[in-house]
Amino acid sequence: MDKEAENQAIASFERWAKAFNDRDADGMVAEMHFPHMRLANNKFHVWEKPADFHGPQPKMTDNCRRMGAHVYEIDCSGAVEP
Repeated sequence: MDKEAENQAIASFERWAKAFNDRDADGMVAEMHFPHMRLANNKFHVWEKPADFHGPQPKMTDNCRRMGAHVYEIDCSGAVEP
């Protein structure tokens, strides 16, 4: 894998994580590609466009706060080649 591509991917994820911690939906969207898929609770969720992601953000923020999930921490990161 190209080291520069790996560094760019890791930097993008770190920017996304910072935006998540700041609850900055625009910042998260800036690091995502659409349609965007996420695996959570053993189910895939698909957002076709940025507006689809923005819609549920207030509820997601409330859920995070209620569960005590205040910060997304990165212990280590690296790229995986398929």
